[in-house]
Amino acid sequence: MPAVDVADVQRTGTEIRVRFASEEQAVRIESALAVAFPQLEMPAVDPIPAIGIDHRIKSEWDDGFVLEIEATNNSAIATRLSLPLQIVATIEDVWGGSFKQAAGSALITSDKPIEPGETWDFGMKAKGSDHSFSLSPAVTTIEAEETETVGGSDGVSAPEPEPEPKASMPAPTPDATSYAPALDPGQDAKRNILDLLGGVYDGGWEWENIEVMQDSEGPYLRTHMGEGLYVGDKGKQRGAGFDTRTLHAEHAILEYDLRLKPGFDPVKGGKLPGLMAGDSPSGHKEADNGITARIMWRRDAQGELYLYYPEMEKSYGDSIGRGSFTFDTSGAWHTIRQEVKLNDVGQSNGFIRVWYDDRLAIERTGLRLRTKDSVLIEGMMHTIFFGGGDRSWAASRDEYVDTRNFRISTP
Repeated sequence: MPAVDVADVQRTGTEIRVRFASEEQAVRIESALAVAFPQLEMPAVDPIPAIGIDHRIKSEWDDGFVLEIEATNNSAIATRLSLPLQIVATIEDVWGGSFKQAAGSALITSDKPIEPGETWDFGMKAKGSDHSFSLSPAVTTIEAEETETVGGSDGVSAPEPEPEPKASMPAPTPDATSYAPALDPGQDAKRNILDLLGGVYDGGWEWENIEVMQDSEGPYLRTHMGEGLYVGDKGKQRGAGFDTRTLHAEHAILEYDLRLKPGFDPVKGGKLPGLMAGDSPSGHKEADNGITARIMWRRDAQGELYLYYPEMEKSYGDSIGRGSFTFDTSGAWHTIRQEVKLNDVGQSNGFIRVWYDDRLAIERTGLRLRTKDSVLIEGMMHTIFFGGGDRSWAASRDEYVDTRNFRISTP
């Protein structure tokens, strides 16, 4: 007989209960016992579902709703969980997992392995007047080492019975590198921003909080944020921001290296650099004439795309792919890569992708990023700060974020 993995053994008086690592193994042993001891009567046992599911609608409005789901792993192994869902509305975002949707059905997958007995809590935001949905009782599990989750994906392929592992997707090979400035450690931040990085005065603030530093690998920018401060503390060490305007393109790739202070405390969240177009909207500004596609950290150093664009839900940016990757807070350098393709005017065929190091973490397609041909990608919005709209976002201690090796290419 093939080897059998026993997950747990419990003895109470004359009764022994054995829990196997899979239902297949339990059935195999039950069949063997029936052959070896035909006089035995096997008691009927109600099987415990591999996944326990609970859900509630957290909020709803005429054109959408937010659904919260809890899925408990009742199996004996740590796995990524995948939940089939029948839904008419369009899923816009999932936090705590990733999704695929097509033709009234969707598949939501946990963003990390769920240990035996632990619960996967995740939320889903959907857009549409039809709020009906149903959760399938068939919940598939995916071995943790066999798959790589991609958050915020809304691909158009129909959900498969067992999701395929997401391959690491490299950025397309650029045809031209249009932006690769070299920092000058002998100049202060203002001179580097204006003279070398292509920054502009309009949109710039608190550059005195940026320090130009150098190590054995070359120069870099260090943006300081003071204890108890957030972006609303004007005139103080609240971080800094500037726009660069160095190109006019419909399709561009931004890369830069990022390092968080060792032991960085993310509190509730904050902003990091990303590509921008047009008038680079932010701070509750309408996004009719531009976009900003910044990266953001959230609680527990979860990463996301923070997008201002014409179809954003509220007066501030949409949170896309939250938790699809996690920032390293050990003090090591990592690479952010972001690809933005603007839509053809009148169509929703734009897309944005984000990589953390070499792993594709976020992909959002079918975007209407502009309504005018005059809106083009012009450069990078380099903002680094805690916030957030109130003091609950403030830094818990003095923090800093380092950036270097800025590159913009046009595929």
